[in-house]
Amino acid sequence: MSISIADYMFEGPFFSLSEVRAVRGVYAVVCLTGRGNFLLLDAGEGEDLKRAVRENPLKEFWVENCKGRVGVGVLYTPDLDGPGRKDIVEIIRRREFTPCGGEQTTDKG
Repeated sequence: MSISIADYMFEGPFFSLSEVRAVRGVYAVVCLTGRGNFLLLDAGEGEDLKRAVRENPLKEFWVENCKGRVGVGVLYTPDLDGPGRKDIVEIIRRREFTPCGGEQTTDKG
């Protein structure tokens, strides 16, 4: 399965971090509503996507702002550096409403 967010195709959404690879990329946190729709909650990036999502300080806000199941879509970008990934996150945040998106949250790995 895949989902389109701001013209980028993300794999997922995944509801278990065991399905997310520990490689660099961009993630999109989504809420699966009771009607089967996905609502974008947040976007971020990291060198290790699994760790970036698992250790994100905004996780509690994702759960608080979701009236369904929280999942994560991933855009693996093994050849893209940090500034390139941050550009994608900024594009997503400009085009889409992200109620939990604030300061750029990344892992330092």
